[in-house]
Amino acid sequence: MNDMKIFENSEFGAVRVVDVNGEPWFVAKDVLRALDYADDYNPSRAMQAIPGEWKGVHRMHTPGGEQEMLIISEQGLYFFLGRSDKPKALPYQMWVAGDVIPTIRRTGQYGGYALPRVPQSFPDALRMIADIEEEKQLALEQRDYYKRTKAEIGSRREATSMATASAAVRQRDALADKLGEGKHYKQVKAIPWLLEVFHESAGMYSQVGRKLSDLGARMGLSPRIKEDSQYGTVKIHHVEVIEALRLALKQDHNLLGKYRKMKAA
Repeated sequence: MNDMKIFENSEFGAVRVVDVNGEPWFVAKDVLRALDYADDYNPSRAMQAIPGEWKGVHRMHTPGGEQEMLIISEQGLYFFLGRSDKPKALPYQMWVAGDVIPTIRRTGQYGGYALPRVPQSFPDALRMIADIEEEKQLALEQRDYYKRTKAEIGSRREATSMATASAAVRQRDALADKLGEGKHYKQVKAIPWLLEVFHESAGMYSQVGRKLSDLGARMGLSPRIKEDSQYGTVKIHHVEVIEALRLALKQDHNLLGKYRKMKAA
């Protein structure tokens, strides 16, 4: 551990991020304060359910002596937020995934995210430029997504209860059951509301799957690979990631616009 950065937000205050072997770890006390826990609430007790490999201790030298503080990894943070009933938990997660982590990646802070300094050839330079532009665009999309959705999302429980029943939904749910997927993960073709939003095509399924994979990686809920008797293997995505994409599509009608159905005026 050799570095500490501070990220600030008008709603959540400041969070200190520590470099642990090139990866960002978060000061647990700052996270609890942002979610409106009492100042004297014990971080170790609040976060005891987080697996041990996602927790650690950071020692900081102060004028009054050495101070120890509990820190949690990015995976540990998403694990904790995903199980919190605090109203700010999901907006806080989207701020971290949509602003803090992309800022670290863009600036090359912390070794795990550093970009190559000098391209070795002209094709390498073009690839490097393309990667940088893609990261910039992704960061802008994530920041805009957070701004659009934070007013709508009061709690994770409220956000996940917004799905409505319809014939298409029941049809897709039946397909999901047939494919043997559990209630926590679904493959793209088993998402119940998908064909209410998009025209069905191979390209649409591919692009939706890519969006879900990117969003899931940033939420700490990466897709799983499942064996399937009909297709060989399929990717399945966590229902929280699918719900996050649904909210993004609701707020941004240009997202994946090439494949979307036109709405009646």
